[in-house]
Amino acid sequence: MRKKILFLLLINIVIIVIFTHFRTFKSVIIKSDIKTSNYLEIPKISFKKEIDLNNQNVDIGLWVSKESIFPDYNPSNVIIAGHSGNASNAYFKKLYLLNINDIIKLYYNNKLYEYQIFDIEKQKKTGTLDIKNMNDNIITLITCTKNNNSTQTIYYGQLKV
Repeated sequence: MRKKILFLLLINIVIIVIFTHFRTFKSVIIKSDIKTSNYLEIPKISFKKEIDLNNQNVDIGLWVSKESIFPDYNPSNVIIAGHSGNASNAYFKKLYLLNINDIIKLYYNNKLYEYQIFDIEKQKKTGTLDIKNMNDNIITLITCTKNNNSTQTIYYGQLKV
């Protein structure tokens, strides 16, 4: 009888350990997923980051310009800036690896908008930027130029149809 009780107790402990481990594992998976329907993804550089549409501080996340017109309107231009470099908030540190024809994915309100880079330009840091104003649907990504403190690099992507 005693062996039977010990055996049942051991089985219960194993079940509790497995259940606790499963809950922890499930929790880790949920925490690693994007929690919003608004995020930016750049497959070539394994980039995936949530976009807070109200963020006006590039030091705490991707900055979304108030002048942005989102792709549910036509024409649209979504303007997003982020730091590059080596700091923990350097979200665009690998943008320099992008080339013409690379893909940028914007998930906005649970819908995917896929863009293809058509132009990359550098502009001097003056406090203002001359951003393309096209009658088309584009995305504009802005960051500091790698190894050059006097310029910013602007990546333009055309919405694929």
